[in-house]
Amino acid sequence: MLGASWFFEAEAAAVRVRVSQESAPGAGDFDANVLGELDPFDASQGSAAFYSYSVPAPNSFNNAAIALVTDRAHLAILDVGPSAALCVVFDSTTPDVTNVGRAETRLQLTTGTSTFALDVLDDPEATSADRYVLAPTFDSLSCTHVWNPCCTDGFVVSGLLCGASVTFTFTDVDDDATTPTILNLTSFAAYSSTGGVIELALAVDRRVRLEVLPSPGCIADLSCDGNVDASDLSVVLSAWGSLAGVSDLDGDGVVGSTDLGILLGEWGPCVPPTVAGAN
Repeated sequence: MLGASWFFEAEAAAVRVRVSQESAPGAGDFDANVLGELDPFDASQGSAAFYSYSVPAPNSFNNAAIALVTDRAHLAILDVGPSAALCVVFDSTTPDVTNVGRAETRLQLTTGTSTFALDVLDDPEATSADRYVLAPTFDSLSCTHVWNPCCTDGFVVSGLLCGASVTFTFTDVDDDATTPTILNLTSFAAYSSTGGVIELALAVDRRVRLEVLPSPGCIADLSCDGNVDASDLSVVLSAWGSLAGVSDLDGDGVVGSTDLGILLGEWGPCVPPTVAGAN
């Protein structure tokens, strides 16, 4: 399934998350390779409760909401309100003949004003070979994960705000040519709470982009606060002349006067969509 709308509540507004992947490492052609939108998983009890690390299976992800596949990298978005969180899980708890798995990854904020927070570490550095390096600016996270056949590895990062665009990449982060960036992973996919799965290319340095977008009924509400106002105007003006991104409201590939016109036309409170059959 390549398209399921993904919404979660943020005050009175709603947001969507769009998934795309460039056609080759460094190509940057995300807009030409949009794969769909996903529904978030409910994590109202918190990211840690959703991940259920080590309960009951030790050193692993324990939530049947995501049907893990052996030797696969799994991505999912959690609704933790008011921001979204990215959940990444490597492998499954089903033992296989593979001795060990390994992944080096980087999560990078490319647009927006999100601040990353590490909510879950599978496994903690003190008890494993895993390493997590969160940039002092809290907009980049580099990870090295090493896991045994019995167990998963992974993490959860929260703080993805409306208007944010992030990339997730398998890439060399330890500057060691003798260690593989990907070892004993054979597939890569993004999961929706409604059951949809978006297959992704498992390749070194081929970036996946995740964009947190406003509701389709109020596309100029770039702050996702239920109003189109000065805060949204500031976002558009700061992106003026840039190529695409969340401020490209008309989808013509550049932020300009037509986008400003759309924003001014929607100025004020967002109007909830009419529900068929409602009185």
